[in-house]
This record gives sequence, structure tokens and C-alpha cells, in this order.
Amino acid sequence: IRNNIDSVQAGFPPLNDSLKGKNVVVGIIDGGIYFRHYDFRNPVDSTTRIKYIWDQAVSGSNPPAPYNYGNQWDWNSINNGTCTHVPPASDYGHGTCVAGIAAGNSLSTKGTPYQNQFTGVAPEADIIAVRVLDDNNFLPHVVDAANYIFTKAAAVGKPCLINTSIG
Repeated sequence: IRNNIDSVQAGFPPLNDSLKGKNVVVGIIDGGIYFRHYDFRNPVDSTTRIKYIWDQAVSGSNPPAPYNYGNQWDWNSINNGTCTHVPPASDYGHGTCVAGIAAGNSLSTKGTPYQNQFTGVAPEADIIAVRVLDDNNFLPHVVDAANYIFTKAAAVGKPCLINTSIG
């Protein structure tokens, strides 16, 4: 209420339409994301709204181009159950919380007294998450993550914003 997010989502004047993040990409650069969380699913068909996950900290057979490290999964691998992000040592709790604040849609509360009470700022946005590699080259990895997210968003012609929660 204090940030007028409810007013923007409702489309109160001077806005002509409600704004909930439709056709926008929210990028999250953090410790990972719990991609199975219901708040990141489409309400109509329960498919994921997470378009890509790049885990820089794991080795895999699918690092995103032009990078030669980490592993990438797309929405197809999340939807068909072949995404293996969320290693045991992952700090996906913080990244998941940040993603929920930015783009959660409250589907996890369906059927409870809290249904639709706790949505994120942009509950209709697409999501791209990067688990950043925290080593001696931390800042270059953050730059790679930002470039990755902006490049993916540009490829589908959508505006993008990124939350890093760094510092």
C-alpha cells in the first residue's frame, strides 16, 4: 500500500490499465531458485513462468552460449521434470524469496484463507534466474549473469529488470 503497488496492479487513475508484469521479464541473480514453487506457475495450466535457469556453480552438459561454465535449463526441462537445479548445497531459499517478492502470484496459497493475498510486484512476469558463482571472479560472474538475462529478454522482445540482492 505504501509503495502504491496495489494501486498500480488495480490500474487506478492516472493509469489506464492494471500493470502486473505481463510481457516483462524479471531477472533474479542470487543463490538459486526453488523452481517447483507454485507461485512461479501459470494459473491456467500450471506450467512454469521460469523461462531459464542458469546455475553457474555446477558443471553440466549444457552451459549457455557464449559462456563455458555452469548449466542451463529452460521452461521445457522444468515442465517435463528433467531440470536438476537445486543441488543440496544450494542457497535457493533467498533467491526464491526474492523471486516471490518480485514475481510471485500467490498460487501456493490456493485453497487457503490467504488465497491471493500475497502476490509479488509483477505476478504475471516471466522469470529468468541465475545462481551466481561465488568465487574469486564473483563480479565478472555477476556481469555474465546480467548479460545473460538481458540477452534472453531481448531475444523474445521483452523489457527486463534484474534484482541482484548484492551488498
